[in-house]
Parts: sequence; C-alpha cells; structure tokens
Amino acid sequence: MKNWSTRKIVLFVAVCVILNVVGKLIVVALELPLWADSFGTALCAYLGGPVCGALAGLTGNLAYCVINRLSAAYSITSIGLGIIVGIAARYRWFDRFYGFMKAASLSMLTALVVSVPINIILDNGYTGNKWGDGVINYLMDKEWPFFLCCVLGQLSIEFADKVLTIAAVYIVILLRRYNRNRNKEKALQQGSAVGTALILCFSLTAAFTVPVKGDAQPSAETTD
Repeated sequence: MKNWSTRKIVLFVAVCVILNVVGKLIVVALELPLWADSFGTALCAYLGGPVCGALAGLTGNLAYCVINRLSAAYSITSIGLGIIVGIAARYRWFDRFYGFMKAASLSMLTALVVSVPINIILDNGYTGNKWGDGVINYLMDKEWPFFLCCVLGQLSIEFADKVLTIAAVYIVILLRRYNRNRNKEKALQQGSAVGTALILCFSLTAAFTVPVKGDAQPSAETTD
C-alpha cells in the first residue's frame, strides 16, 4: 500500500469495515458458532500495517453499535487483532506456517484476555453467542467454577473464529504470491523470446551484409 493514493487507502479501509459488518450480520442471522467480524481487520492490517488494521477494527465495531450497543466495548479486541496481524506481516510471520499459527494463537489469546472481563462486567459472563452461551450453561450445570465457565465459553467461539480468520488471510497471501510468481514467469518467458528474436535478426542481418569474395580469375586468351 506504500504506492497507493490516499483516496485508494480510504476506500480500501471502508471496504474492510464493510466486510466486518456484513460478516457479523450473516453470523447473527444464521446463528453460527463464530464472530466473522475480523476478516476485514486482518486483511487491512496485513496490507496496510498495524495502525491501518486497528483503525479498521475500531471503525467496524463502532459501526455495529447501530445494531448492538455493546459492540463498542469489544473494540479493544479488534484493535488488538489489527496490531498483531500488522506486526506479524511486518516481521514476515506469514512466510511460514508456524508464523501463521503463532499469529492465530496470539489473536485468540488477546480476544480471551479482553473479552472475558467485559462479558463478566456487562453480561454476567455470557458471550452473546448462542453456542458459547450453551457451553457456559452446560459447564455451570456441572458446577464448574464460574470464571472457568466464562473462559471456556468464550474460547469455544474464539478458537474457530480466529483460526479461520487468519487462515482466510493466509489463503489470500498465498494467492497473491502465486499470481506474482506467475506474472514473473510470463515476463521472463517474454524476455527470453524477445532476446532470441533479436539474436536471430542480428544473425540474419550479419549473414546478408557480409561481402562475398569471388574466387574466379579472368581466363587468358591464347593466340596462334
């Protein structure tokens, strides 16, 4: 994004925010065991850096406040995700599968550290997701410790969500690398073809312009 204009950067961030909000709306409508509101944040952080990613995450959460006012409280989670992915991209973690897993693990841990206390303060420990709340209720019926129930309920959602989010970004990275390598191969093939054609033209030109020396000598006339 270094060579992008300011207008293009703003448009890209806006698209990432829309991806976050639309993903969240789809998950709520289908009642899936995910959040799906971080792909735009992660993608923006990978291409634009941690500040750009944090901005996209914050804006997405504030935009969703129109539907759920508690969304603003979880902005810290989205900001943390943007910073983690941005730093991971800067240090080229995504060049290796281990780095991808490390970024996903840190994102999940950050979400737990931030979201669980907010859940306890604002919603009696519940996640706001049908599946996560079901885990909490099940464990509480088994008389597990309250805090542990809250952590495991949140973890049941965050694990799949963050792994799939970072995996989606990782797939985008691999596709970009594949297209880039293919374009390089095409350029090299075109360059070699042009070079071969130039050499051939030069050889033919040289062959036709070299003067040909005759070996014939005038015959001497004999007189009687």
